[in-house]
Amino acid sequence: MTRGAAVLALLVWGAAGRLQSQIPDSLRPSAALTGLQGFAVPTYERISGLALPVGIDVAIPMLRFTATPLVTYRSQLGAVDPSVDGAIEFRPLTKLSYSAARGVFTNDAWIRNDLINSFEFLGFGQDTRNYSRGTRGELRLSHEWQGPGWSVKPELGGRFEHLESVRSEPVLESSPFTFFDYSDSLGRFRPNPPVQGGGIQSGLVGLRADWDSATIVTRFRVDVELAHQSSTALGFPVTDPRFAQVTVDGDVTFPTFGRQRLHVYAHIVATSNGDTPRQRWVYLGGPGTFPTIDMLSLGGDQLVYIDAHYAIPIRRWSLPVVGAPLLELREAIGGAAFREFPTLEQLSGVRLAASYLYLEWLVDPVRRTSRFSAGVSVF
Repeated sequence: MTRGAAVLALLVWGAAGRLQSQIPDSLRPSAALTGLQGFAVPTYERISGLALPVGIDVAIPMLRFTATPLVTYRSQLGAVDPSVDGAIEFRPLTKLSYSAARGVFTNDAWIRNDLINSFEFLGFGQDTRNYSRGTRGELRLSHEWQGPGWSVKPELGGRFEHLESVRSEPVLESSPFTFFDYSDSLGRFRPNPPVQGGGIQSGLVGLRADWDSATIVTRFRVDVELAHQSSTALGFPVTDPRFAQVTVDGDVTFPTFGRQRLHVYAHIVATSNGDTPRQRWVYLGGPGTFPTIDMLSLGGDQLVYIDAHYAIPIRRWSLPVVGAPLLELREAIGGAAFREFPTLEQLSGVRLAASYLYLEWLVDPVRRTSRFSAGVSVF
């Protein structure tokens, strides 16, 4: 460091110290290590390998401002990605949420949550997601209304992103460690579908509604994206750069006879006609949706998936920790396609579940195939 730079650094440091001393205590930010001693919840998947986030939680109580800046190390990519997310609360239940990140993104997190997807990939090489990589920034303004057992939260916001393909080569030479499934091309060596380059600017509208009565639990979420993409993608002109996409998630659980209950989950994606970029495609297939067909082999910008579980408690068997197991009758229909309503697949079968663990036997009546599987599920 030169003498002039050292003098300038001392002047800046001194000015910052004097300025901080004049800030009221109520406006001074407080900081604490996020998660467990600064480490947020890690994930493990076939693109990032171990994704280990480290950061701090910052708050200015007087301004109702929070921020969590993180840096995430991705072992498979050898990259360190910065990100920040937080909120400004204008009044109780009204807030502006924000996020900005360089990272790895997916449209398939609805199939399995991060914890279960990480566990299944580490153990069996099953990653039920496709990925893209890039930068994304987002703002969402929301207000929540609450009552006894119910809540409704509309949202309005915007997003800017610039994504590119990641590990989309036809043949991958390396992959993260898994205990099983060492070389399956549909497992940990499965390449990602390539996505279109260029930026996408989007307006966002959303609604979340929950209802939890003494017997019925309902969750509903709808997200609408009105987007404009760059005029070129992969060097080719985009003839129709505007598109709209609606994503609906809903599930309901209610009792039937005695302690038996029915749980129905639905995930629906509908996209307007136009040049839908590949980073907005959605997929079905493999564990988590249809185990009798190849992993995420059905894809497009239109998707329908409905999964119903009828649960019957086996009260004669009481297991330590997990309690009585459940005998479930399962029926699932769904499909995915590009620019048209998809042809629907069907599965029927039975499942023996104990807490989050299950054994399952499913039959595809059209292909006349069946599949026995075991795993972890939130259903």
